[in-house]
Amino acid sequence: MPSSTFANAQLPDGIDLRRAELATLIKGFAPGFGVHATAIQDLHLIRSDHPTEDLHQVHKPALCVVIDGRKEVRLANETYITIL
Repeated sequence: MPSSTFANAQLPDGIDLRRAELATLIKGFAPGFGVHATAIQDLHLIRSDHPTEDLHQVHKPALCVVIDGRKEVRLANETYITIL
């Protein structure tokens, strides 16, 4: 199965600090595990502090921003992994 991995190797100075600040802000709006609605229609924050079981679902097209941790997405026979 083809695989792509994206990691934070060689990020510009200060990126880790800014990402940590953003993670802290987001945790304020997503205080616990699960999906959290925001004041912006169709913008949801999803928080998981532990690995979850595989979810086999079809979603509408979306933008996923990984702020902290790891995210693995599979599409057909391709796997995309983000590690921060």
